[in-house]
Amino acid sequence: MNYKQKEIQELSQDLKSKGFRVWLAENGEYGFYSDKSAGHIVSFQINLGVISYSGNYKSRSHSGCGSGWILSSGLSYAAMLKDTPPFWAIRDNLVKFCTVQDHLEQYGKSSRFEEVTFEEKEKENENITRN
Repeated sequence: MNYKQKEIQELSQDLKSKGFRVWLAENGEYGFYSDKSAGHIVSFQINLGVISYSGNYKSRSHSGCGSGWILSSGLSYAAMLKDTPPFWAIRDNLVKFCTVQDHLEQYGKSSRFEEVTFEEKEKENENITRN
């Protein structure tokens, strides 16, 4: 496991422990998360050795997702989901956020995203705690 995969794995575990749903690309070096509603996503990846987060919204110029903006890593995970694009990016247009379904339809085949589950690890931890 390379350093990017390790960092992303740890982030995924932290997100899951806080109740978020997480999807990782097949290579394990980037992904996205959402809350239970799956109505808005935040993408994440490693840039210059640091995890960076991006909001995602649908562009009026094409039907898919892919337009985005960098989010402050100082925000909580929940606050990042509620953040809106900067005014210069959207002008007076109503923002339509990318949903989990939108993102998977657009990038699922190329990135081969899979939802993260830690059920096996959680079961192991429960067994260790009980014994």
